[in-house]
Amino acid sequence: MPEDDRKVLGAPRIDYPRTYVLLPPTANASWAAAVVEACWDDHRYTLGGSADDAGIGDLSRRRIIAVNPGHWGSDDGLKLFLEEHYAGVLLACIDADSPEDLVHKLKLFDTGILWKVGDLPVNTNSPWYPWKTRSMSDITHVFVHHSAGVSSSDFAVVREIAEFHTSADGKNRPGICYSFVIGEDGTIWQTAWLTHVIFAQGTTAEPGDENFYGLAVCLLGTRTYSEPTVD
Repeated sequence: MPEDDRKVLGAPRIDYPRTYVLLPPTANASWAAAVVEACWDDHRYTLGGSADDAGIGDLSRRRIIAVNPGHWGSDDGLKLFLEEHYAGVLLACIDADSPEDLVHKLKLFDTGILWKVGDLPVNTNSPWYPWKTRSMSDITHVFVHHSAGVSSSDFAVVREIAEFHTSADGKNRPGICYSFVIGEDGTIWQTAWLTHVIFAQGTTAEPGDENFYGLAVCLLGTRTYSEPTVD
């Protein structure tokens, strides 16, 4: 058979977009299980621990979601390796503190929603700590609030709200009183577990009231006399 007629060993049968979730050398089986839990049913992303496997392939779109990339030896080590050996690969990074944290971040990864639950203050001295819990099927309504402050797309403003909600001089709650906060530019931050019954409406959180079945969303800015933009 002429050389030109032979298929290149390992060449893809057809071109397809590939996303490879790359775990660092420090990850154990619980991290792999977290990737499967977050991505398998909806995306079937490829999972592995080899940077070579992640980068190789004659494909028009190769994307790597690198989990805790700093664990490869240096903050830029993985990036430089891929640039040298696998040019053209798209690199996205996720820093996760635990397999549970990774599940949430991966589930939100392609939605554009930023997971910020672990980045906000918690008040363990609150008389309502910890929040009561519910199942996802209990949620039937969405309640939209506004921050009644300046319009912003800065996460620092979200942190200020959380600090007020959790401080003894503020609301003295266990955590921020919104499940999602949306910035002026459309940035969406998830700021609380959806299964937590937070005090967004009124002052109680007993089964059957609006806090139990409602999901609280806050728009940054004052919307008393103006509507948010369509975007």
